[in-house]
Amino acid sequence: MNSSRTRLLTVAVVVTAFALGAGLAVFLQFGTDSNSDATSVSSGTTTSGAAEESNSTTEDPLTTQPKSTTTTTVRPGVIALADIVAAMSPEEKARQVLVIGLSGAGPSLASSPRTSTGSMCVGGVFVARNWAPQESLAAATETIAAISSEAESDSCVGRPLIITDAEAGTRVLKVPVDPLPSPADLLTAHVADSTNAVEELQLLASEFATQLRAAGVHANFGVIADVDVDSTFYMARQERSFGGDPASVSEITGALVEGHCRAGVAATLKHFPNQGATPEDPHGELSRSADDVAAWQERGMIPYVGTTAPMVMTGHILFEPDAERPASLSRAITTGLLRDELAYQGVIVTDDLSGMRGITTVATDRAKRTVDAIAAGADLALFVDDGPFDREIDAIVSRAEADPEFARQLDASVARVLRLKASLGLLDGIEPSWFPLCTDQEAPYLHPAPASIPAVVVANGTGKRFLAGDTASRLPAGVTGHATTALSDDVMRTVVYFEEGHEATAADVATALGIPQSRLSSTSADLESLVPPTPVVAAVVVLLGSDFDPADGVVSTDE
Repeated sequence: MNSSRTRLLTVAVVVTAFALGAGLAVFLQFGTDSNSDATSVSSGTTTSGAAEESNSTTEDPLTTQPKSTTTTTVRPGVIALADIVAAMSPEEKARQVLVIGLSGAGPSLASSPRTSTGSMCVGGVFVARNWAPQESLAAATETIAAISSEAESDSCVGRPLIITDAEAGTRVLKVPVDPLPSPADLLTAHVADSTNAVEELQLLASEFATQLRAAGVHANFGVIADVDVDSTFYMARQERSFGGDPASVSEITGALVEGHCRAGVAATLKHFPNQGATPEDPHGELSRSADDVAAWQERGMIPYVGTTAPMVMTGHILFEPDAERPASLSRAITTGLLRDELAYQGVIVTDDLSGMRGITTVATDRAKRTVDAIAAGADLALFVDDGPFDREIDAIVSRAEADPEFARQLDASVARVLRLKASLGLLDGIEPSWFPLCTDQEAPYLHPAPASIPAVVVANGTGKRFLAGDTASRLPAGVTGHATTALSDDVMRTVVYFEEGHEATAADVATALGIPQSRLSSTSADLESLVPPTPVVAAVVVLLGSDFDPADGVVSTDE
């Protein structure tokens, strides 16, 4: 190893392919709608970290050979959303990851979030249990309108999501709209004629969700994706699920999601990983899955594969990857299975954290379980009661101040929540069309300020390790570098390679670039040997070392 490489501690290599005309902004976009309007930023401008789309040929400063580069366009919504997160206080961020319930009656009902948290600017308001207007659609609509009006009076940067629980049938229907057919009836129709039943259900779900939207509801916790394992288990006993065939459950829930999407309501799949596999009712006792991981992959996982649902709810379910913590508090399940293995990039919300014994018996302190849920990977912590929430907010802020990784994760959650709000028209200054509600979206850009868009070092196959770039900036935890891009005719999934002992830093890099943690790979190989030659791919090499000065611009492995 030469002296230059000895001086540098290589901690991660991100190998990615860029399609022709694509570049670093692939990590920054939330969606893939090519018809969206975009604002171009010149490639030399570091305040945005984004480059205007253009092709140019320049001389490689190391090889003196012509080298093609591509810069790209970053959507204005991405930049605007990044600015919003950057400007938020820690307390504002903490409120954005809370969904709180309402209770009582009278004029004070609409302003109860302010009483509970000190502001109307919370992540969401759950109109369900114990709220007086649930028997009257007119009263419900009036109350929801009053909540929205109160939020506008507080000048909320992301007005609260109005969320309800409206499942198929009438067993769980908290806003009195015309109900969908029962789960049993929907399953019967699907078994009889699955193709026509799916199309019919999409239409029914759209009409149903249109009623919810007219009442002021933005999101519905009402799509049961649980696959029954036994007819005596909790969800089957409740008659809320769609049976034990994972393909049928997936098709029915997919139709429900699509219908909600057409109406502009965010449907939520629940209860991940699969409440249908638990004999126990988590409202009253610990709830443990009867399935192991292999069995879950055969049934409980199926409805979540490739879903376009904007939200997924984690259940209070003890499951094999984590014997001690329910899924709602388990990083192995929330992040490891849902976020990483299934690559889900929508909003993750917990089941109720306030009173269900499936959670309170294993996590007795309410503020701590709030923080633990966010640390596990949830974006929204749900409470069906109305607080107060001073301790929960303080706990989130304190953890973020003490733990940089948690602070980055909090920013990530806030970004996802605001992205969802933007798609529903709840974020002033951002067009909902910039963030489609129900598409398979890229991970949101997690670091708040456009000036902090990560810059990276790009290596080619010429024996030269580093190339100068246009958007010098800083990666997390002191990782620094420069960026450039290369043309490519090939596309492959991104992988972050790291040397033994550097997994934490590699995880930081992946988080900064919006790369799922499942794409981290430990290797004992010479990292440079993993860099394919150009022009097949552009390779990103991230370095950490006190001797590396990004101002040096160009460093050669031949030194």
